[in-house]
Amino acid sequence: MKRLSLLVLLTVTGVLLVVSGFAATGPIDRKIGLVKHDPAKAYQGYTLFAPKHNTTIHLLDMNGGEVNSWKSRYEPGQSVYLTEEGTLLHTCFMKGETNIAGGEGGRIEEFDWDGDMIWQLDFRSKTWAQHHDIAPMPNGNIVLLCVETKTKAECVQAGFSPEAVEKARGLVYAEWACEVEKIGSNKAEIIWEWHIWDHLIQDKYPDKDNYGVVGDHPELLDPNAYRVISTFWNHANGIDYTPELDQVAISARGQNEIWVIDASTTTEEAKSHKGGKCDKGGDLIYRWGNPVIYDRGHIFNDKQLYQQHDVQWIPKGYPRLVHC
Repeated sequence: MKRLSLLVLLTVTGVLLVVSGFAATGPIDRKIGLVKHDPAKAYQGYTLFAPKHNTTIHLLDMNGGEVNSWKSRYEPGQSVYLTEEGTLLHTCFMKGETNIAGGEGGRIEEFDWDGDMIWQLDFRSKTWAQHHDIAPMPNGNIVLLCVETKTKAECVQAGFSPEAVEKARGLVYAEWACEVEKIGSNKAEIIWEWHIWDHLIQDKYPDKDNYGVVGDHPELLDPNAYRVISTFWNHANGIDYTPELDQVAISARGQNEIWVIDASTTTEEAKSHKGGKCDKGGDLIYRWGNPVIYDRGHIFNDKQLYQQHDVQWIPKGYPRLVHC
């Protein structure tokens, strides 16, 4: 395979877009500038991208011309967005400034059209950090994809296999998400949060937390679905928000599936199994891609995703699959 190929998957009613990539294995004929443009077939618009290991963000038109660019001090933390107000949101890779092995991130910056920074947020510590992706909201708030450290003792009490956690260096990094409201030029307030740690089910250790029948609870995540787990357990890499449904979609690469959660919950409801528009609290209201990990499918016949790298809500006006 000489060129990068992309696999784009749509659910049957067109609610979510999931993107998977396959790395090139051979030499690539590299070219610079606009290679091809067929106006009759190409979707008209602009292309915004932040090259990895580079500190300049580019906005290009259909002819390959640069419409605008922004300069940061930091390499990208995997995502960049233009807002409806014409500002740029840029995630940053804070190398060596956090002990979280949970991907690239830890900081968010917002620039105006002229490249002046109008807001910044350092969102990291030695035990948690923002990583990979964010989701701008119509009200000006931002949903952040985050990761937190769980010790071996915490994992064992939650029902993880002690042997698997030990092989994962005695630590597990679990996903969480939050909505923040920007304050001033360098602060934010968390006004909602959700943690996958509150929504587990396991059937191996009756004397530990979360014991039950995995197949009866597809809304929960089994920590022992795989004999071997990595330190970066969920390794989510994409998050998106839809205001029409008030729901958040997460690309959980580590589980080879996408999750949908109810963002209409309060933080307290998001810790539980009740509340919100769907009355399921913070449980998964929809998941797709790998049913074998909740005893609902065959590993070869039913698995659909393999380390996918994004999830996005289809724009308003298309059929919706996930609703309450």
